[in-house]
Amino acid sequence: VWAVGYEINGSGVDQTLIEQWNGTSWNVVPSPSPGLYSNDFYSVAAVSANDVWAVGYYDNSTLIEQWNGTSWNVVPSPNPSQFDNGLSDVAAVSTNDAWAVGYDSNPIDVQPQTLIEQWNGSTWNVIPSP
Repeated sequence: VWAVGYEINGSGVDQTLIEQWNGTSWNVVPSPSPGLYSNDFYSVAAVSANDVWAVGYYDNSTLIEQWNGTSWNVVPSPNPSQFDNGLSDVAAVSTNDAWAVGYDSNPIDVQPQTLIEQWNGSTWNVIPSP
């Protein structure tokens, strides 16, 4: 079982936080925090013990990381807006089919726009949405 979120370090910067249940206790598993001031996870989904996805945002960009059975690694993901992008949930169907949802926004937008991204086994792509 996996759980994700973030913790605030001594400098006041949000750092990614991932914990795994081993059947007896929860253990923190190291994960990258690529942002300068925010690195937040909001959702996690597992395909298998060696294929787990975590999503959220860092600074103003989408954040997607994948567990390969040994370590968490940042996977490049689209950022449609140059101002603010984030992902709030993920569902993993198979090794070549995962979905993430969230938002993107620009200063001229009245409200954020929907953002849907899909993993096809090699890259994350934006899927048009209303």
